[in-house]
Amino acid sequence: DILSISGNTIVYYKPGIFSPMIIGEWNDDNACFKLDCQEPILGAWAKTYKEEWDYQVDSKLEANAAYLPSSGVNDYNSGELGRWYPHKNYVFRQIARNQEPYQTPTTSLASGDEYMLDIRNDGEYEEFELFPWMNESNISDKWVAKDELTVRSAGGRDLEEENALGIPSAIIYGYKDKLPKAVCSNCSDTDFGFDSFEDVPGSYTTLGSTYGNGKIYLTPTAGQLTVTSAEKHSGYKSLQLPAGATATLAQGSSSDRIVQFATGEPYLVSFWYKADAASIATGSFNIVSGSEAYALNDMQDYYNNEIDGWVRVYFEVTDPTSIQIHAPAGGEAYIDDIRVQPLVSSMTAYVYDPDDYKVIAVLDERNYATFFKYNDRNDLVNVNRETENGIYTVKSGYKNTVNQTY
Repeated sequence: DILSISGNTIVYYKPGIFSPMIIGEWNDDNACFKLDCQEPILGAWAKTYKEEWDYQVDSKLEANAAYLPSSGVNDYNSGELGRWYPHKNYVFRQIARNQEPYQTPTTSLASGDEYMLDIRNDGEYEEFELFPWMNESNISDKWVAKDELTVRSAGGRDLEEENALGIPSAIIYGYKDKLPKAVCSNCSDTDFGFDSFEDVPGSYTTLGSTYGNGKIYLTPTAGQLTVTSAEKHSGYKSLQLPAGATATLAQGSSSDRIVQFATGEPYLVSFWYKADAASIATGSFNIVSGSEAYALNDMQDYYNNEIDGWVRVYFEVTDPTSIQIHAPAGGEAYIDDIRVQPLVSSMTAYVYDPDDYKVIAVLDERNYATFFKYNDRNDLVNVNRETENGIYTVKSGYKNTVNQTY
């Protein structure tokens, strides 16, 4: 397809058509359509869209699995095409017109004289190029992509983007694909996972041989994994391991919506664990990396002081073959707020009330929580901060509404 300008007329040529089609005209005595007679430019931005996406979906338990396009003869009818979403945001990078040195009619300009800002004339682009909408492959280096959306969910959520330096950031959505569960900087979509066991899909309570949500998958060697309200670190629920059971953290492949450990890269694994004191003291976790196995029995650095019966477990691992969490033989154990992330990343996680979606906890980079307490009228009354020395109240407030009698 070809566009050309003839006088005041834009002409459209299409191969195989003998007569050109006139698609636009403009009234300008100077026949001005080019850049040399446009108004001064102070800033320029562009956004491109895309309809062909490799939609990501958790085929096991993700709530948005129903939105995954089906394969059919008509790609528009199946949803594989026809859904246009933002792809890249561009900004035009150009030097603004230089300010003129300040001088008065009675003085001459000398080296080192100050410059005076002329708002009327300064700040315009010295040069400008229109964005090549007809052919994006011809984009010049003056149009810089400040961010690019790289991964999208089947429900239309932005899952991963890269900034102008190529640094990725990613989000995990939950609660029926409505709310962000975790946000990670310097993470790719497959690099991290988080689960607080609050938004269990459907009406599941006992989830059989495998539990998974938020890209975290734990497989027990015996018994079943149960989401229970008997114990909790944040929110209202935790994951219960039966006595003597071992839960193994699954590792994903390129076709899974599970955390994938990149070869040679260090990762941080952290979770909150509750069992009887003897079990914690004698060791409840194992790491198998390659041909070597490491038990965390006497490595006190891997978990901190007990807080309301819970201990925060955290350790660095590279190329793990297996990561296992054990329950004591004499009783069950509980896991909550489990996360995996690259060691050089920064991650914040969120826990919501599953009924009204209020934020009830925010977990920081170290997996410590800030708890938010509400009264029966949904007013925020307490903010409590968790530290390695315990939980402290950092904010408290009450409101009173006088009843009006009419």
